[in-house]
Amino acid sequence: MLHMRKLTSLTIFSALLLSLTGFAPDTRKVNGKVVSFSESFPLEGVSVVVKGTSNQTGTMIDGTFTLELKPEDKVLTFTLQGYKSQDLALDPSKADYVIALQSQ
Repeated sequence: MLHMRKLTSLTIFSALLLSLTGFAPDTRKVNGKVVSFSESFPLEGVSVVVKGTSNQTGTMIDGTFTLELKPEDKVLTFTLQGYKSQDLALDPSKADYVIALQSQ
């Protein structure tokens, strides 16, 4: 009986693990740095949004960001007050970007 309980628990655990990993959407991370176009200094607080979604992040004090993307994510939009917004078409084979925003 004890052997059967262990087998049942293992089967349930395996099924749960397969359902969690087998049906999770493929994702990938992109990293980047946002700088000022004219001075090339890092820009903190830039809003980085996957266009058409609520998936977003902001840049750190050194201008860097990391964002988890789904396969259907195609464009990132960068906005910061005092700078022109910029869209960036994503390259599926690229994981690191440097973006330069122009002041208004």
